[in-house]
Amino acid sequence: MQQLLDGEIDRENTLIRQKYLLEQKINRYKELIKTIHFFTKSAKEGADLDMEKM
Repeated sequence: MQQLLDGEIDRENTLIRQKYLLEQKINRYKELIKTIHFFTKSAKEGADLDMEKM
C-alpha cells in the first residue's frame, strides 16, 4: 500500500493481473461463441430455441 501512496507501482504484478483479467474475458467470449454456435446449429436443424437455456 505504501508503494501506491509513494507512486511506485509494482509493474510486474500489475501486468500479471491485467493478463489474468484479459484471459478471463477471452474465456468468457469463447464460451459465448460456443453457445451461439450451438443454438444457431440447433435452429438450422429445426430445434426449438429455449430462451431459458440461452
